[in-house]
Amino acid sequence: MALVCEDLSSYGVVLIPPGSQQYFDLLADIERHLQDRLQGSPPVFPNALSRISEHDTSGSAILVNRTKAAIATVAYFWSRRLPSGRVATSSSLPGTNPSVLLPFLQRERSKKWDAYWNTIFPGSKRLITVGGGVYGDNTDVRPPAADELGPSFALGAGGGNNNGEPIKLTLDGVFFVDGGFAGSNQLGSWDHLVRPQK
Repeated sequence: MALVCEDLSSYGVVLIPPGSQQYFDLLADIERHLQDRLQGSPPVFPNALSRISEHDTSGSAILVNRTKAAIATVAYFWSRRLPSGRVATSSSLPGTNPSVLLPFLQRERSKKWDAYWNTIFPGSKRLITVGGGVYGDNTDVRPPAADELGPSFALGAGGGNNNGEPIKLTLDGVFFVDGGFAGSNQLGSWDHLVRPQK
């Protein structure tokens, strides 16, 4: 069964499913940029690269930002058919990223680094896998400037439960760095990110 992608294409945020030849061209580009790292870039660990090359393509899609604004964070959910025939969902709610969405809370010297490494630039892409992994960075659009490099920082790449056959990936909400939001917000990501922090 082909994976169904429910994206936000009317807002310029597109999911490319593995049934498209474009998917494999984009995937190869993501891998190439993650392998060619400049000193001062966040490290990409070998096990993360092997997870990309060995992942089950039927349980993944590639997000492409075709808007004019960088994306600060994305919420999405997977629907999977269980062996029992029932359909289950699992979600990925974004965490608050004070360095991007609330820059006044961030130290001045880290702002440019975070704005480069913790967003999805216009034209950039990310591989999203059913196991919870998100792979790629903005080096596919342009190399980092000197003040966007820094000491070694680890990038999170997910694990997660991969039980059941993935049948649908739905983008539920996207926050843009200019303050815009798009999506159905079924997961409540808008409320999760804008509610007052205690």
